[in-house]
Parts: sequence; C-alpha cells; structure tokens
Amino acid sequence: MSKELTSKWGARALAPLAQVWTNPIIVKEVRTQMRGLRAFAILTGYLLGLGLLAYGLYRIILSRAFSYYGAGGAPQSAFVGQGVFIAMAFLELLFVCYVTPALTAGTISGEHERRTYDMLMATRLRPAAILWGKLVPALTYILLLILAAIPLSSIVFLFGGVAPRDMLQAITLLAVVAVTYGTLGVFFSALMRHTGRAMALSYGVVVALTGGTLFLWVAITSIRGVTAPVAVLYANPLSALSSAIIQTDAVGPVLGVIPFADVLYYQTGGPEVSAVRQVVAAARPLWQYTVAIYTAATLLLCLLTAQLVKPVRRWRLSGREITAYALTLVVLAGGLFAVFGTSLGSTGWTPLTPTPDSVILPVEPERVGVVAVAVATEAPVVVLPTPTPPPLPTPTAAPPPSPFDASEQAAEIEDYLGRQILPSAEPALCDLAVIDSQTEGITAVVFGWAYCRSFQVVDDQLFAGTMASGPVRLDMLYYHESGWQVEGLKYGELAAVWPDDLQEELLANPYDEADGEARVREKASGLLIGATP
Repeated sequence: MSKELTSKWGARALAPLAQVWTNPIIVKEVRTQMRGLRAFAILTGYLLGLGLLAYGLYRIILSRAFSYYGAGGAPQSAFVGQGVFIAMAFLELLFVCYVTPALTAGTISGEHERRTYDMLMATRLRPAAILWGKLVPALTYILLLILAAIPLSSIVFLFGGVAPRDMLQAITLLAVVAVTYGTLGVFFSALMRHTGRAMALSYGVVVALTGGTLFLWVAITSIRGVTAPVAVLYANPLSALSSAIIQTDAVGPVLGVIPFADVLYYQTGGPEVSAVRQVVAAARPLWQYTVAIYTAATLLLCLLTAQLVKPVRRWRLSGREITAYALTLVVLAGGLFAVFGTSLGSTGWTPLTPTPDSVILPVEPERVGVVAVAVATEAPVVVLPTPTPPPLPTPTAAPPPSPFDASEQAAEIEDYLGRQILPSAEPALCDLAVIDSQTEGITAVVFGWAYCRSFQVVDDQLFAGTMASGPVRLDMLYYHESGWQVEGLKYGELAAVWPDDLQEELLANPYDEADGEARVREKASGLLIGATP
C-alpha cells in the first residue's frame, strides 16, 4: 500500500515536467527542426567557423606572447590560453545575442500569418502550454549550439591560465542571455503578430542593451570627466561576460567592465597595458547583477506573453493564475534577497585581513610650568683679538664606491618600481626577484622580474587593484653623498630587456606570480592598514 501511495505522489510531482516534454507543439517543432539537413549544416558550420577563428586568434596571441615572454615557458602558455578563451567566449556571446531573436521572433506571429493560430487555440492546450511549445524548441537548439562548443573551448585547458570556474561562469551567462533574448523574441511575436515588426523590435532592444548602454557609459564619462557608474552597464551582456572571465577587485582595471578591452589587451598590448587602465568597479562582480536582471526580465516576459497568447480576455486573471504569478514573484524576490541581501553567491572580492580593533590609549595631561623671562642688560664693550686663519687641510682622494648589493637596495628599488610601473593615486607595492647584477666601477646593472600591485583602503579594509608583472632592467649609479641610486629603468618585452642567457635561465626557472602576490599583499597589510595577515 505504501509503495502505491509513493508512486502516486511521485507521479503527481513529476506530472508538470512530463507535460512540458510531452507537449505536442514541442514534439512537432523539435522533429521539424532536426529532421532535415539545415540544423546539422548550421551546427557544423558554426563549429567549423568557431574553430578557424580560434586558430587565427591563437596565432595572433602566440606572436604577442612570444615577443613578451620569449620562446616557450609556463607564462607564455597561460597567456595564450587566456587570450583564446576570452576571444571564443565573446564570439559565442555575439552569436547568441544576434541569432536567438531570429529563431523566436516568428514563433507566434508565424501562426497568425499562416492563419493557423485559431486552429491552435481550438486545441485543449492552455496558453502557457502554447508558450512553452514555441519557446522551448528554439531555446533547445541555441543551447545545443552552446553545449556543442564546450569541447572546442576546453582546448584552452591544455595551455593553462583558465580555471574551470571561469568556464562555468561563461557558460552560465551564455545560457541566461539565450533564454532572455529568446523570451524577448516570443514576447514581441505575440504582441505585434507580425514577424518583421517583431524581429525589428527584438533586434532594437538587443542593440540597445549591447551597444547603447556602452555608448551611454562612454558619453557620461566623457561629459563629466570622471568614470561613469558601473550600474549603467548592468544590462550589457558583453560587459557581464568581461566581468565573468576577467577577475576584478574593488578597484580593478577597465578590463572587467569594458567589452573587447580584454581581447585587445591580449592581442595588442600585453600585460603592461593594464597598468594605465583603471576604473572603480562594484564590490560584487557585474555579471551577477546582469544574471539577476535577466532572470527577472525573463519571468516577467513569460507572464506577459502567457496573457498575450490568449485570444480573448487577455488581462483577466483567474484565481489560479493570480496564485501562480504571486508565488513566482515571491520565489524571485526571495532568490534575489538571498543573493544580494546576504553574503551568499558573492564571488566578486575577498578582503584581506581586516584592521585590528582600535585601542584606547591614555592621554598624558599637559605639564604646566613656570617660564623664566630674561631681562636684557647692556653688555660691556670687549675688544676681541684678530683671529688667525687655520691651516688648509690636505686634500684626500674620494673613497671608492661600496660594492653593490641588491639585497641591501631591494627596499628602495621596489619603492621606485611601484612609482614608475603603476603611477596612480593608489599606493603600489612591488616584489623584485633579482636574476643577475653586474657592477663596473660606479655603475651597476640589475636584471630582475618585478611583480607590482596597487592597493586601496576602503572602510578599514584593504582591496587589491591594478597588477603589472614583467622583466625589468635597472641602471644604478653610485653617489658619494647618497650611495647607489636608480638612474634608468627598462620594463616591457623580455627580448628587449634581458640578454639571451638570462632569458634561458627564466625559462628554466620562471617567476612564481602566486608567491609574488602573497608577498606584496603581506607588505600592503603591514604598511597600509598596520595588520599582519
């Protein structure tokens, strides 16, 4: 008896899901899409084009990595992997943004144009079932294209530099954008009942969200002379993808919010470009706001489209519909509060060790004393003897310069590198790994790898900002008064800064940027907020 009750309750729980996938409209549309050669031709062409573009970008980025890091090595491999992954993610997003509306804008309006809509309404299907029957097949094909590109995108793991979390965030954002823009096309199709008008309105909204918000952000920044609020880009899917695949901090580079800046960063500028591009970003990554906005918009469009599909009494809701809509809104509000009202889901930034609690120190009372005042009296006139000039000292030779020791000069050199490599309002700290130093008389040359990071203290918490990492050459000169001082700096491409033998040594023992990051954060904790991690 208990088994029968369990099976009955399980059947009732799975009944709504079974009705969705046994919807006759879904079955008919999916069979129509996948029976011919058109769907497989589009899928093959899409993957082939994406693969060719990825290979072309790989060759371009490889040349940049070679000029910056030299031949081979872990830094070059990670550089190539990140560049190819970012470029492929943007290509897939553009495909989703500008193909999805074309697949869904004619779903409902096509039935009106073929004069089969009345026959569809004569069936026993509810308006919500008709909506799902038209929306699910189109979105299924788009999601199939996204999933089919995952094996091709996974090639970047062979190079390194990309974490599985980055891949998961990019795929999640692509799926959310596809569902939202697909729902947008169905909404305009039901509203206008004309495929051409529905497609025009759908693409108008997509262009406004992708290009209009970015243009507005640039215009506000240019007019005001200060960086515009990042909230202007919350609805921009391109900026959201930049935020999802480029790690941003509370004060981070423009690469985290401006689309295609990271693609150009990996193809034209190299790592040193980020040292001069800076903007104040939100504490929580931008893509989380985009996902929340698109999720809410998708649910709202589905509710409106379900009413537009009705032939009569579109806006007269039954008690069941009111209950379902209210429950949907409550679940949406609860989910948004759980993510944005609490610390759940926050993957944007992690503050360093906080400043210790303030300590009340005793204040010493001011000491009050009696000050004696001298009274001026007339002094007697005294005749002083004429002084005899002292003998001039015998000139001696200047002392020879002290031997150059990179460890003794490390603090001064790192402070100099922080001011030169990351010249900004925020303090920058550097870690210098000396590879070789050569001394000749009063001159010395230092070859090393510099890892620099800017920091900012906000609300007694330390946040990391812009990062720069690369080879340096320092020209030192000895002064008798002040000792060894930096006279020149070269920072940039490896081949232009280091000799060949040192390049080979770096390839054999590459600089560990993770250790460098830990050291500069430790320095920042002690110098800027007075805490030790």
